[in-house]
Amino acid sequence: MDHKAEAAQVPHMTGHRVWPWLVLLATIQVLVVLCLWHHIRAEAAVYRAIDQQLGLAGAAGDPGWVILYTKPVTVMVKKGEIEDTATIVVRYGADQFKYGTQIFCSDKESWTEWIKKGVGWKGKYLLVLNDGSGTDWRAATDAVLMLRGGELVEVGSIARNHQDNDDPLGPGYHDGFFHDVFDKFEGDVGGFGSKGVGWPITMREANGKFVVDLDRTWAENEARIRTNEAYAVQMMKEVARDKWWPDDLLATLGENVLIAKYCRREQEAAIRLQRARKVMDKQQRSRLSDMLKELVPGELPFSGFP
Repeated sequence: MDHKAEAAQVPHMTGHRVWPWLVLLATIQVLVVLCLWHHIRAEAAVYRAIDQQLGLAGAAGDPGWVILYTKPVTVMVKKGEIEDTATIVVRYGADQFKYGTQIFCSDKESWTEWIKKGVGWKGKYLLVLNDGSGTDWRAATDAVLMLRGGELVEVGSIARNHQDNDDPLGPGYHDGFFHDVFDKFEGDVGGFGSKGVGWPITMREANGKFVVDLDRTWAENEARIRTNEAYAVQMMKEVARDKWWPDDLLATLGENVLIAKYCRREQEAAIRLQRARKVMDKQQRSRLSDMLKELVPGELPFSGFP
């Protein structure tokens, strides 16, 4: 055979072999584009459904919404219909959370600047002010969120009031721990918000949830326990027993018993219960007994997230 003729046939034969591969690659590219298009449409549908659920339909084109952050999560705010209130929405992919707050800014500061001070990251946690969200003791809280496993999760909430510092961004989170107040029995003693039984607690985050650190909580309450006991002793010396006296005993000596049980200090709880029962009347002993039955050691604040 003529070698020139043989060589001339090679490109023709090679073209026949390459052509099916080109068709296959083109088909794959078309399928990829179609898959992406369907994914984008499905994701957009999810966003629209969530926006409608949160009352955010048309938010993207609504000039009332202000974007505070876009990375790593999107945070947007809008003034509420009620004066000096605002709605805060946090979005990461299909995960969405909605909060609200009152606005207490001065005339020299814009309302968005004021809110931005209370919304931001501390380490791996996003703190979002959420005023008016709980009981009196935890009416002003901070929502705690984090990115975990590719999702935005809500760890819980911590009180803004009853904190030792005035940091506008998450004052209850510092030194790697979350500081809150246990409010399950708020208002049970002497009326709502007065002579209440409640104590500070220290929590840490584990697997996206709050866990109470009982040793740190006990250490944080030792001074409170001593103050309660000293106050009760002083009152018993100076004040005659009257209609309000039993409430003071329950709010001091009774609280000490509850703190000890909450922190799993069973021996301390038994000793303090014996002391309290000696000076309490029958009604207060019964009330304290009921509260002890309701109390679960290490449980989270009553008005926090489940």
